[in-house]
Order: sequence, then C-alpha cells, then structure tokens
Amino acid sequence: MKVICNGTILPQKIITYNYRSKDEEAPLNAGIRFIYEDSNDDLWIGIQAFHLALGGNGLYHINLKTGKIDHFKHQPGALGSLSNNSVTCFYEDRKGIFWIGTYGGGLNRLDSSSGKFTIYTKENGLLSNTVQGLAGDEEGNLWIMADEGITRFNGTLMRTKQFGSTDGLATSAIGVESDDYNAYLSMEGTDGIIYFGSNNGHNGLIAFQPGSIQENKFQPPVVITQFKIFDKNYPVIGEEFSLSYRQNFFDIEFAALSYRASGKNEYRYKLEGVDNDWVDKGTGRIAHYTKVPPGKYTFRVKGSNNDGAWSTQDAVLTIIVHPPWWLTWWAYTSYGLLIIGSIWAFVFYRSRNLLEQKGFWKTSSFKNSRSGASERGTAKHIRRSKSNPKSTHPVRKNGFAW
Repeated sequence: MKVICNGTILPQKIITYNYRSKDEEAPLNAGIRFIYEDSNDDLWIGIQAFHLALGGNGLYHINLKTGKIDHFKHQPGALGSLSNNSVTCFYEDRKGIFWIGTYGGGLNRLDSSSGKFTIYTKENGLLSNTVQGLAGDEEGNLWIMADEGITRFNGTLMRTKQFGSTDGLATSAIGVESDDYNAYLSMEGTDGIIYFGSNNGHNGLIAFQPGSIQENKFQPPVVITQFKIFDKNYPVIGEEFSLSYRQNFFDIEFAALSYRASGKNEYRYKLEGVDNDWVDKGTGRIAHYTKVPPGKYTFRVKGSNNDGAWSTQDAVLTIIVHPPWWLTWWAYTSYGLLIIGSIWAFVFYRSRNLLEQKGFWKTSSFKNSRSGASERGTAKHIRRSKSNPKSTHPVRKNGFAW
C-alpha cells in the first residue's frame, strides 16, 4: 500500500496513538473532536464525549519529530491547568499563540513554554463560556463562535465586541438545537474571509470579511424621555422638575439617539447629591431612585452607540424635592422667632420678679427702721420723765393725759 501526500510517497508505516494510557479510564462514548496542525508541524488533538455535557479527556500535543506526547487535563484547584476537559476547538494565531475553546470552561490561552493556561470567560466579555469555533484576522483579533453569537476578542488590549442578529447574523442563537456533538467548522480563506459553519440546516454558512466591518463612530445625543412617579408617567418639559416631599420615589427614562443596533446602546448616569460616582447601567434605560430627601439635585446621563462611541454632551435635568411645610424656611423663621420670644418673655418676667422682690425688701427694711426709731424715742422719753418728775410735759397713757 502506498500513502501519497502532496505528491510525496510516505513511508508505509502506520502509527497508532491511543488517547488514554493503560491506567486511564476512557470517557463515556468519547472520540476525537478535532485534529489541528500547528506551524511546527505538531498535532493538537481534542478528545471529547459524543455529547458535550458528558465531558472529555482534555487536550493532546503530539510532536511528530520525536514522538513525544503531552497530555493537558483540567486539575481541580490547580492554577494554570486547562479549564475544562471538554475541548471543542483549537487555533494558533499569527504570533504563534495557542487558543483552546472548551465546553463551559471558556477560552484558554496556552503558554507553550510553561504549559500553563490563562482562562477567559464571560467576565472578560465573552458571549458564552462555551466556545464552538475559533478563527483569527490580520489585525490580531480572535473571532469566537458561540451559541449566542460571535465575539471579536483582542487578547492584547483585552477588548471585546459582540455580534448577533442585529448585526446581520441569521439568528441571535446560532447554536445547535438538540445534538451538540458536531463542531462548528471554522476556516480562514486565503482572501481573509472567515467562515463559520453550523451543524443544523437553519443557520447555514456564516462568512464575513473582518476588515469590512466598519465601526459606528457616531456620537449620539442623549435625551430624557420620561419621568415616572409611583408608576405614573409624566412628560419631561423643560429642564426642571418640581416634586413634593411625598413624591421622592421616581424613575427617569432616557435614550441615545443612535438607531443602528440600538439595543446595544449603553448608558451611565449620576444624580448629583445622591450618587457619589457615575452609575454604569449597561443597556438599561431607566434610573431608579427612592426616598430622595428634600433638596435641589442635578441628574446627568451619558449614552453610547452600539460600538461604544459616547455622547459628547450630557442630558441634564434639575430635580427639586420640596420639603414639607414644617421644614420650610418660613417655618424655621417662625421657630426662631418663637424661641427668641420665649427667651425674651422668660428674661422679662424673671427680671420683673427679681425687681419686685428687691422692692419688697427695701420697703420692709424702711418700715422696720421707722418702728425701731419710734420705740427707742418712747423709751427715752419715759426714762427722761422718770428722772425729772417736775417736767411740765404730761405723760400720756392710752391716749389720755395724766
């Protein structure tokens, strides 16, 4: 038997590589998911169960020159290990970096010198933790296929952008419906076009030229569209809204006027006097506030288009929450006058009382002094009369002269 490859007759030798050692138990219904040849002519092989949820046996690296086989598996609790044994796809980018997609474990980047993996998941901007296909472009971006859509991922700048039905894909969920064994086939054409295929007949073949995807640089104006108080809508007329102290539960609705994939427009807002910093709302268009104390506030909101170009000017609304009457300035003035009047009345009556008491003691002292002087005079007169019986002055007793 002759084996011919690219016109060259290969040695008539067949080498069989077993994806498990004698001590390993084979995964249930497992098989080879992909075979990938890298720039060093080495092979990378992903072993996976026929149904993704049943697991797999990790990733194998075969050095065809030496025959050495390296096996990478997920090791629970070990930093730098493969994130999941269900390996779905493999890609080597233009810098020679190896990227591995997994079922439920996100995207893995392999450091070939250390054998350690760096893991990227939805927390890093991916649409899904299940990666179904990988491809790259000339700009160094990685294009990641998932059931929810396609993500453009730049591992150097750590930037992501998602594409779904609003960007021209047939459906926002391009995944399989029931049988997820077959991989999404991915390929880069010589002309730079990226191809992703699905395994059901509904989504067909997805093809696009990465360089032809233009960024939306329009910086949309933002408007405040509606003001809601206790679920009752009020139109926003002008730049100021006055509320009573009972109306301190309210919602503010806003919109960025960019209509290209408007569902991806994002917002951040701030109510000065309540929010210490800007609140990132994502694609949400309503700000909720409860129990706002009386005062004057300024609400500001920014918006971006679907490609992250932010508005240059904030939409602004002044909100005045009036206090109850007992907390108004004139109420406080009345409280102040009442307090001052009370203090004055207390001081006045206290002073008057003290003055009256002082006058009483003076009058009593005067009467006592006069009474004492009279008694001393009478006693003196009696003594004088006794000492001089020939005195011509009559002695009075009980008002009668003797």
